[in-house]
Amino acid sequence: MAARKSLAFLQSVIAVTKTHDEVVKEKFKPGKYVFTVAANIKIAAVIILLACLAITISSDYCVENVIYRYLIGIVSGLTLIIVFCLYVIFSSGVVVQRTTTWVKIDIITNLILALLTIISCSLCMNMCLINSTIRKVPGPLGLTGGALLISSCAALFLLYRYREDEVVESLPRPMQPRKSIFA
Repeated sequence: MAARKSLAFLQSVIAVTKTHDEVVKEKFKPGKYVFTVAANIKIAAVIILLACLAITISSDYCVENVIYRYLIGIVSGLTLIIVFCLYVIFSSGVVVQRTTTWVKIDIITNLILALLTIISCSLCMNMCLINSTIRKVPGPLGLTGGALLISSCAALFLLYRYREDEVVESLPRPMQPRKSIFA
C-alpha cells in the first residue's frame, strides 16, 4: 500500500515521460521507417548499386581481367540483396520487438558491405583498362553506393540515439503584491 502512495506522489510531483525504448519503438513502427532520412539514403544506395550491377552485367567491363568483372558484379549484387532485405525488415516493423539488436545488425552489416563494395570497386578501377565511357561508370557508381551505405549507417545510428527534448511546462506562480520602494 505504501508503494502505491509513493508512486502516486512521485507521479504528481515529477512529470511522467516516455522511456528511451518507448520513444524508439514509436520510430520503428510499421510504415514509419520508410519516411526517415536513413531509409531514403538506403534506397538511394540500392538504386545506385542496381545501376552499377546492370552496367557491369550488360557491358564488356574489364574484359582483360575476368576476375575483377565477377568481383564487382558479385559484391555489388550481394550488397544490393542484403541491404534491400534489411530495408524490408525495417519497414515492415519486425524491428519493434528487439530494436537494439536489429539496429546493431543493420549498422554492422551495412558497414561491412560498404567497405567490401568500396574495396572491390577501387580494385576494379585500378586493375582494368578503361578506354570507353561506359566502362568508366561502374567503379564510381559502386564507390558512391558504398559511401551512401556508410552515411545510411550514421543516419540510422542518429535516428536510434536521438531523443527530442521535451518541453516542461512550469507551474504558474501566484503573483505577490508588489512592495513600494518608498516604504
